[in-house]
Amino acid sequence: MFKPATKTGLRTTVGLSQGKFTSSAGRLTNDQRNQGLFAGVKVNPGLLTRAESAMLRSPAGAVESATLMSLVNRAAAGKRIEKGVMR
Repeated sequence: MFKPATKTGLRTTVGLSQGKFTSSAGRLTNDQRNQGLFAGVKVNPGLLTRAESAMLRSPAGAVESATLMSLVNRAAAGKRIEKGVMR
C-alpha cells in the first residue's frame, strides 16, 4: 500500500487488481492466475486439511473457493498469524 495521503490519511493499493479474486464455477483466481500466491506461506502441516495442503503446494492456477475460505477463516479465528503458527 502507498503511504497515507497528507490531507485524508487514506491509503490506496499499489495495483488496482491486487487482492481481487474472480469466482467462476466455485474456483477463485486473481489477475496473475494466483502465480506465487502461497509462496513463502508456512503452516504446520498437521493443521491443514488434505485439500489445503495441496492448494498451498500449487504454484499457480485457480483454487477451490471453499478450500481457500476455510483456510482463511480458520487462520483468522485461531489467530494463527499472531500465535506464529502460520507465517
